[in-house]
Amino acid sequence: MTDTLLDTIRGPSTLFARLAAAPRPTLGRNAILLLSALWAALCLVLFAGGFRPTRGVAFIPQPQHYLWQAVLLPSVLVFAWLVGAGVADAVGRALGGSPALAGLRTTLGLAWAVPIGVLFVVPDLLVLILAGHAALAPAMLWYAPAALLWAAVLGHLAVRRCTGLGTAAAAVVVLAAYTVQGLVVSLVVR
Repeated sequence: MTDTLLDTIRGPSTLFARLAAAPRPTLGRNAILLLSALWAALCLVLFAGGFRPTRGVAFIPQPQHYLWQAVLLPSVLVFAWLVGAGVADAVGRALGGSPALAGLRTTLGLAWAVPIGVLFVVPDLLVLILAGHAALAPAMLWYAPAALLWAAVLGHLAVRRCTGLGTAAAAVVVLAAYTVQGLVVSLVVR
């Protein structure tokens, strides 16, 4: 698993081509679960510090929001990943590609988990520990866009390798998949 995560950084094109040919959806799932563990740790630090999100979720009491978010993250992120890969498969087919759902689950799990973990969750945790809660929002303006851009680039590469679609069509697939995936995650994450 460690080599696969590192290869997502070092050589994603080669990795995604290999995984499109011989999919291993458990790699995508495990990457998502690792992301959820990192994110849950951040949530527990926020909860332990007595912090609350600016806006909560209707069904979660705001004082315990980060605790509940930590508990719910694994299920929510895995569900979002499955839905996102399903959307990518459906949109890819509609645009004339020949996607394989197992390949999309494998590569899109890595394409989303690695950048969000490395460039969003880990920096959030470091900023929180080193500079405090008040520094999160200003710092996030720098690293959150980088995480999203990297996830979009990797997602595009994953879709191209798994579907055979061209650049523009693969961009539409990634946009649709990540939009739906983001909507699912936004139900709980603040």
